[in-house]
Amino acid sequence: GAVTVTVHRTEAGADREIKDTVQESFRCPNQELGGGQRLSGLMSLQFDQKDVRNADASLFEAGKYTGPESGGVQDYVWSKSRIGPVTTAVSVKGAKGYTNTDLLRIAAEGGAKVLYRVELELK
Repeated sequence: GAVTVTVHRTEAGADREIKDTVQESFRCPNQELGGGQRLSGLMSLQFDQKDVRNADASLFEAGKYTGPESGGVQDYVWSKSRIGPVTTAVSVKGAKGYTNTDLLRIAAEGGAKVLYRVELELK
């Protein structure tokens, strides 16, 4: 998995990144990542603001991952959130012995920790 934090000049820029991400998965449900890595069947869902408690905006993406040493097709989950002008992203690639529920839990826990640190820095 991986974690990415991006600081934008404005909240509008960060919000645009969230919206563009959702649109990209609709336009490109299959993506080549390089190095023989591939995502397929990507689907994004932006959460309704009333359902998001720890961020200004959040979305979730899921699909399948294949790549070197992946052991075949694996589940893939990714979450992206925004607090003010900062976006955070957490991706988790599956592996033998891990269920999709495990990946969702790992992504949610990792995302919550990163958002908490961002919130502290913005205060």
